[in-house]
Amino acid sequence: GFTFNFENTDAKPLLDFSVLPGKYPFITIYNQNETERVLRQHLEATYSFQPEWGTQLLALNQDENGIRAELRLKDGTKQTIAPRWVIGADGVRSRVRECLGIAYEGDDYEENVLQMMDVGIQDFEAGDDWIHYFIGQDKFVLVIKLPGSNYRVLISDLGGANKSNLEETREAFQGYLSSFDDHATLDEPRWATKWRVWKRMTTAYRKGGVFLAGDAAHCHSPSGGSGMNVGMQ
Repeated sequence: GFTFNFENTDAKPLLDFSVLPGKYPFITIYNQNETERVLRQHLEATYSFQPEWGTQLLALNQDENGIRAELRLKDGTKQTIAPRWVIGADGVRSRVRECLGIAYEGDDYEENVLQMMDVGIQDFEAGDDWIHYFIGQDKFVLVIKLPGSNYRVLISDLGGANKSNLEETREAFQGYLSSFDDHATLDEPRWATKWRVWKRMTTAYRKGGVFLAGDAAHCHSPSGGSGMNVGMQ
C-alpha cells in the first residue's frame, strides 16, 4: 500500500491494500526494461518479428494510392515502404504526428521539473513493503522499492537544485530526503533522469491509415503510474 508522511507532523496515514477483497490485494512493481523484454519475446515467439533498432522515419505521405514511408536504416541506407497501416507511438516529439500535420495542443505544468533516480538507500527505516510519499509544502518525494537492491526515488521539483551532473543530483536528492528521514543515505545512483511534465493532446488520433498512440497522442502527469497501466486496462 501507500504511506503518506507530512512535513512537520508525525501523522502517517496509510492506504493498506491488504484489507481489500480480491485475489491481488497488493501493488506489483515491474521494471520497464523487463516489461519491454517480455513484449519483445512475445513478438518474436508469436509473430517471428524483432524490432529494427536505429531506424528513423524521414517522411510519411498518404494519398488515394496508399501510404509511403521513407526510412533511414541503421547502416545509413534509405528504404521506402508501403504499409497498409502506420501506428505512430514515437513519443512527445513524434515525427509521425509532425508528418501528418496534426496539432499537439496544450502546455506544461509551469516550472515543474520532475527528477528521478534508481539508487540504493542505506538505513531507510520506512520499510520496503510500502510505497512512500514524503509531502512538504512545496514538494514531494516518492520512494519505491524495486526488485533487487535499488529504490526508485522521485522528487516533484528540485527548483534551484535542478542539476544535470549526476553527483550534484544525488546530493540534491539526499538533501530533500533528509528533510523527512535523517537516517537514510543514498548510494551512488545507478541511473537518473529529469523531465518537464506536459498536459497535451492531439486534435485527432487518426488520419487515414495512420494512427497516433501513447505520448505521441496525449501526454499527462505520470502521477500514480497512470500511463502504461491505464493503457493496458
